Amino acid sequence: DLVALIAARGANADVDPQKCAAKVTLKPLQRGAMCFGVSAMKAGTARLQFVSSAKGAADAAELEFPVYTPATSEAFATYGSVDIDGQDSDMAPKKPGEDGKAVDLTQEENESADPADAKSMQLVVQPIKAPVDVWPQFGGLEISTSTTQLQHLTDAVIHLYEYEYECSEQLASRILGVLSVNDVLEAFKSDKLPDKKKLKAKLRTWLKTLYTRQARNGGFWTWGPPKYYNILQLPSPYVSVHVSCCLAMCEEKKIEVKPNVKRASLSYIKNIEKRLADFPLMRYWSPRYYNSIVSFALYARTRWGENVAAEAAKFYGKRGAANFTPEATAHVLTALSMDQLEHGKLIAKMKKSVEKHMTEEADTAYFTQSYDEVGRHIM
Repeated sequence: DLVALIAARGANADVDPQKCAAKVTLKPLQRGAMCFGVSAMKAGTARLQFVSSAKGAADAAELEFPVYTPATSEAFATYGSVDIDGQDSDMAPKKPGEDGKAVDLTQEENESADPADAKSMQLVVQPIKAPVDVWPQFGGLEISTSTTQLQHLTDAVIHLYEYEYECSEQLASRILGVLSVNDVLEAFKSDKLPDKKKLKAKLRTWLKTLYTRQARNGGFWTWGPPKYYNILQLPSPYVSVHVSCCLAMCEEKKIEVKPNVKRASLSYIKNIEKRLADFPLMRYWSPRYYNSIVSFALYARTRWGENVAAEAAKFYGKRGAANFTPEATAHVLTALSMDQLEHGKLIAKMKKSVEKHMTEEADTAYFTQSYDEVGRHIM
């Protein structure tokens, strides 16, 4: 008989100490199997070493096994704000022992600092609570902070202010962008913004350029009147509606718009379906593109203060929900919002339709829509 001693040990593998070694007796030509109690310690690679000896001879072997996570991996993010007045129990800044209070550096540590700087310097302690029931050996926790989003808005306004290209669509987009965020940025007194007088002068210059590009039918050419009349060079319906939205916002922001320009633009968007019928490229458009322009015009009229909810509901019902892009649906929803009591059920139905196209993340939600070559006429 052969008496053999066998033992095992492991790395990233917990070998049962009661069963990590044994003595085995084998008869001539006999084979045997030895089982060891082993459990993985963490995700990664487990290594096991085995050794045996008998009658002065010895041998050893090493094996590697992949160890996978015992549960489905998941990436999750949460977000919030860290400020002195935070009320959320999970996100509110706290000083140890003093919930909801921040350490004011102006009183002790910062007594020698410049008073103007010290006034805004405060230390905020933010407790972080890790999620429960997780495997600490797998994955990780990342924490990041950033300054206010207003910094990005400031950079965007400066980019719009300095942008060098000036087709009608670009000018209208620049005006819309600047007017949308300028009041907020002024409230925070950003020193990077252009001088207020210079910015207003720039806005007036952009508006004057747009005035020169308005056609007799109230629409707007992309680059101005063509040198020679050509039916293929009629004002772009999309650009015309887009500029009308821009003019409406100017009026909202107490920037005077020439009465004759306003009157002609409103007439154009009120008769948008007739304008589309006259547009030579219309024959190549799909129903979705047609609906996009008309929906955009309804939205523009809403911006001018008109209640077109009934007209929007009728158009949406006639054209069919399947023929509306998420963007067009949103424009119709804006028009319907002028009379929510009357169109509440339709609004709820349309919202569900829009949500089907939405991709939602921890702190953002976005929509994806594709366009073919013809789509350039509505973008």
